[in-house]
Amino acid sequence: MSLPHILLGLLSEPATGYELKQRFDQTLRHFWSAELSQIYPTLHRLHSGRLLTVKTQAPRHGPERRVYRRTAKGRRALLDWLDSPLEPGDLRIGYLARVFFAGEWGDLARTRAAIAGLRERFAREVQMLEPLGPAAVQKAGGSVRDLPDMSLHAYFAWRKGLLAAQSNLLWIDEFVTEIDARQSRHRKE
Repeated sequence: MSLPHILLGLLSEPATGYELKQRFDQTLRHFWSAELSQIYPTLHRLHSGRLLTVKTQAPRHGPERRVYRRTAKGRRALLDWLDSPLEPGDLRIGYLARVFFAGEWGDLARTRAAIAGLRERFAREVQMLEPLGPAAVQKAGGSVRDLPDMSLHAYFAWRKGLLAAQSNLLWIDEFVTEIDARQSRHRKE
């Protein structure tokens, strides 16, 4: 997956870089993240490649706003990307690499504390995600079958994100249960 293509997809409506960051956080956060420090240089490259136009607007108050709009060439690049085969891509989960090596601590309590903090993050993610899909379905008429085609795709991307976050909670709970059992067994010995 690439940030340029995601930005092209988010630019179905013109937006500033800041507005794009908000769209990221509201719609894609459960499977892709980007910071403004990544978004602005990517927008510049897309503009240089003539995939975007930029219009400067002078607001009544505050600094000028740069509004980006996808060009026909940008839409073609997005469609070409969509036409390419779906592939899982490289799976890189930084926290999981750290968990893999956490045995180096030699301290299960330390491991438990580390993953407890991770659990809080996933619990917040589940809390944030849970209402989004049902709200979209309710707005469309009460059934997934009532969703417009465009919304159906977003719904199932949301659904995958929710299931992944819930799966992470199950994994952590299983891990904590095993740590607790081992610590209890060690105390008895």
